[in-house]
Amino acid sequence: MSQYVHHVPGRLRVRCKTMRADAAKLREIALAMEDVPGVRSIRTNPQSGSIILGYDGEITDRDTLLAALDGLGCSAEYKTPNRTGPRTVNFGGSSKLIGETVTRTLVSAVVGTVVKSTVEPKVLTLLKLSRIAR
Repeated sequence: MSQYVHHVPGRLRVRCKTMRADAAKLREIALAMEDVPGVRSIRTNPQSGSIILGYDGEITDRDTLLAALDGLGCSAEYKTPNRTGPRTVNFGGSSKLIGETVTRTLVSAVVGTVVKSTVEPKVLTLLKLSRIAR
Protein backbone atom coordinates (compact mmCIF):
# COMPACT_ATOMS: atom_id res chain seq x y z
CA MET A 1 0.00 0.00 0.00
CA SER A 2 1.22 3.47 -0.81
CA GLN A 3 0.31 6.82 0.48
CA TYR A 4 -0.49 9.88 -1.56
CA VAL A 5 1.79 12.59 -0.26
CA HIS A 6 1.51 15.83 -2.20
CA HIS A 7 -0.03 17.26 -5.35
CA VAL A 8 0.01 20.61 -7.08
CA PRO A 9 -0.98 20.93 -10.74
CA GLY A 10 1.99 19.71 -12.74
CA ARG A 11 3.66 17.82 -9.88
CA LEU A 12 2.67 14.68 -7.98
CA ARG A 13 4.64 13.01 -5.19
CA VAL A 14 3.67 9.54 -3.96
CA ARG A 15 5.36 7.47 -1.29
CA CYS A 16 5.28 3.72 -1.94
CA LYS A 17 6.14 2.15 1.40
CA THR A 18 6.53 -1.28 -0.18
CA MET A 19 9.20 0.16 -2.51
CA ARG A 20 11.33 1.61 0.29
CA ALA A 21 14.94 0.55 -0.25
CA ASP A 22 13.99 -1.21 -3.50
CA ALA A 23 15.85 0.93 -6.05
CA ALA A 24 15.41 -1.67 -8.80
CA LYS A 25 11.60 -1.69 -8.49
CA LEU A 26 11.48 2.12 -8.37
CA ARG A 27 13.61 2.27 -11.55
CA GLU A 28 11.22 -0.19 -13.19
CA ILE A 29 8.23 1.99 -12.25
CA ALA A 30 10.03 5.14 -13.43
CA LEU A 31 10.81 3.56 -16.81
CA ALA A 32 7.20 2.47 -17.25
CA MET A 33 5.88 5.93 -16.23
CA GLU A 34 8.01 7.52 -18.97
CA ASP A 35 5.53 6.01 -21.44
CA VAL A 36 2.52 7.72 -19.84
CA PRO A 37 1.47 10.64 -22.07
CA GLY A 38 2.10 13.98 -20.41
CA VAL A 39 4.77 12.82 -17.95
CA ARG A 40 7.66 15.30 -18.24
CA SER A 41 10.02 14.23 -15.45
CA ILE A 42 10.43 11.47 -12.91
CA ARG A 43 12.52 11.39 -9.74
CA THR A 44 12.71 8.51 -7.31
CA ASN A 45 14.09 8.21 -3.79
CA PRO A 46 14.67 4.61 -2.69
CA GLN A 47 15.35 5.63 0.93
CA SER A 48 11.83 6.98 1.32
CA GLY A 49 10.20 4.94 -1.45
CA SER A 50 8.90 8.12 -3.09
CA ILE A 51 8.23 8.93 -6.72
CA ILE A 52 7.92 12.52 -7.94
CA LEU A 53 6.26 13.04 -11.30
CA GLY A 54 6.34 16.29 -13.23
CA TYR A 55 3.56 16.38 -15.80
CA ASP A 56 1.73 18.50 -18.34
CA GLY A 57 -1.73 19.18 -16.89
CA GLU A 58 -3.23 19.69 -20.34
CA ILE A 59 -2.34 16.13 -21.29
CA THR A 60 -2.81 14.14 -18.07
CA ASP A 61 -4.00 14.60 -14.50
CA ARG A 62 -3.44 13.34 -10.96
CA ASP A 63 -6.04 10.58 -11.16
CA THR A 64 -4.61 9.16 -14.41
CA LEU A 65 -1.11 9.12 -12.91
CA LEU A 66 -2.32 7.47 -9.71
CA ALA A 67 -4.11 4.81 -11.77
CA ALA A 68 -0.94 4.16 -13.80
CA LEU A 69 1.11 3.83 -10.60
CA ASP A 70 -1.50 1.47 -9.18
CA GLY A 71 -1.21 -0.70 -12.29
CA LEU A 72 2.55 -0.90 -11.70
CA GLY A 73 2.14 -2.15 -8.13
CA CYS A 74 2.41 1.19 -6.41
CA SER A 75 -1.13 1.61 -5.13
CA ALA A 76 -1.69 5.13 -3.98
CA GLU A 77 -4.38 6.12 -1.57
CA TYR A 78 -5.51 9.71 -2.06
CA LYS A 79 -6.29 11.24 1.30
CA THR A 80 -8.23 14.46 1.39
CA PRO A 81 -6.83 16.82 4.03
CA ASN A 82 -8.89 16.75 7.20
CA ARG A 83 -10.03 20.40 7.03
CA THR A 84 -13.55 21.74 6.99
CA GLY A 85 -12.99 25.44 6.44
CA PRO A 86 -10.43 28.11 5.76
CA ARG A 87 -7.11 27.73 7.50
CA THR A 88 -6.50 29.97 10.46
CA VAL A 89 -3.30 31.45 11.74
CA ASN A 90 -2.50 33.06 15.05
CA PHE A 91 -1.25 36.66 14.88
CA GLY A 92 -0.28 38.04 18.28
CA GLY A 93 -2.72 35.93 20.25
CA SER A 94 -5.80 36.50 18.10
CA SER A 95 -6.89 34.02 15.48
CA LYS A 96 -7.60 35.44 12.02
CA LEU A 97 -8.43 33.81 8.75
CA ILE A 98 -5.43 33.73 6.43
CA GLY A 99 -7.56 34.58 3.40
CA GLU A 100 -9.14 37.54 5.18
CA THR A 101 -5.75 38.85 6.29
CA VAL A 102 -4.20 38.45 2.86
CA THR A 103 -7.20 40.07 1.18
CA ARG A 104 -7.11 43.08 3.49
CA THR A 105 -3.38 43.49 2.98
CA LEU A 106 -3.68 43.30 -0.81
CA VAL A 107 -6.66 45.67 -0.95
CA SER A 108 -4.82 48.14 1.28
CA ALA A 109 -1.73 47.99 -0.92
CA VAL A 110 -3.73 48.39 -4.14
CA VAL A 111 -5.80 51.28 -2.78
CA GLY A 112 -2.65 52.95 -1.45
CA THR A 113 -0.97 52.63 -4.84
CA VAL A 114 -4.01 53.96 -6.69
CA VAL A 115 -4.39 56.92 -4.35
CA LYS A 116 -0.70 57.72 -4.53
CA SER A 117 -0.53 57.54 -8.32
CA THR A 118 -3.84 59.16 -9.28
CA VAL A 119 -5.59 61.06 -6.50
CA GLU A 120 -2.56 62.53 -4.73
CA PRO A 121 -1.15 64.39 -7.77
CA LYS A 122 -4.61 65.85 -8.51
CA VAL A 123 -5.05 67.03 -4.94
CA LEU A 124 -1.61 68.64 -5.01
CA THR A 125 -2.46 70.36 -8.29
CA LEU A 126 -5.73 71.68 -6.81
CA LEU A 127 -3.89 72.97 -3.74
CA LYS A 128 -1.34 74.75 -5.92
CA LEU A 129 -4.13 76.27 -8.02
CA SER A 130 -6.00 77.43 -4.93
CA ARG A 131 -2.86 79.16 -3.63
CA ILE A 132 -2.37 80.90 -6.97
CA ALA A 133 -6.01 82.05 -7.02
CA ARG A 134 -5.65 83.77 -3.62
